[in-house]
Amino acid sequence: MTTTTTRTYQLPNTKTENDRLELQHNLLLKTFHGLYRAPLSPPTIHRVLDIGCGTCNWPIAFAHQHPHAHVLGVDIESKPEAQQKAPFPQNFTLHLADLEEEATWKDLGQFEFIHARFLAVVVRDWPKMIQRCLEHLAPGGWLELQDLYLPPQCLDCTPEEAAQSKVLEWSRLMGEASSKLGLKMDTPGTFPQVLQTVGFQDVKGEDFKYYTGPWDESSEETMEFGRLGQECLIMGTPGFSETLFTTQLGWTEQQHAEYVAEVVQEMREVKFKTFIPVKICYGRKPAAAA
Repeated sequence: MTTTTTRTYQLPNTKTENDRLELQHNLLLKTFHGLYRAPLSPPTIHRVLDIGCGTCNWPIAFAHQHPHAHVLGVDIESKPEAQQKAPFPQNFTLHLADLEEEATWKDLGQFEFIHARFLAVVVRDWPKMIQRCLEHLAPGGWLELQDLYLPPQCLDCTPEEAAQSKVLEWSRLMGEASSKLGLKMDTPGTFPQVLQTVGFQDVKGEDFKYYTGPWDESSEETMEFGRLGQECLIMGTPGFSETLFTTQLGWTEQQHAEYVAEVVQEMREVKFKTFIPVKICYGRKPAAAA
């Protein structure tokens, strides 16, 4: 493991949050039916970059699935749950660095596949990040972005109920606080347009739901997604917003704690059929001219 990072991570690096990331990884594997959606040709994948690898579940799983490929996971902070997975597969390397810093990219070389998942709360300049990914992909290589974005959607709220929903209000406040740090929580919804503008080909966007509770009774699968999503959000909501609300909105810790308790209670009660939209977008770097 190597280290070249100075910027701090906005979300908590606690056991509760890292346990949530472990649970969320399993939820996303089920939701997306695998580690990625891009139409990769595995024999052509030799180097892979995972941006914001967190507890390292995704890059380690990819390394096991593709033993011929070397996977580089980059994150801004070390997480104990990642270190507990040591010894790592021989074809996986963890590097602590900030990929929003130009210097970090300088010696990375090229990759056949670059992956990033749930970084809307981290990346300030998505067009620049996506441009750097294009520059560091080999001709014909793929970029895949997986991210949730605000605002959540409610399928059965009247306008009056939506105005009273603590979950929807919390998400609006999250967007307001994040914007003060230069984070645009609605950007992932526009990923397909950004990739096309930057120069990617064969761009495709796919839409998924991050359920806030087990309300979709259409199948056992969607009910399981709802239970897992609800658990992840109940575990994570206090930590998601505490620093943002106290530093950017001027709240006290006590105000935040009391408010979040109401948000979590609404999640437990499954008062409304709400979900957070998730966008998966992938695109291919043009092949080299013959």
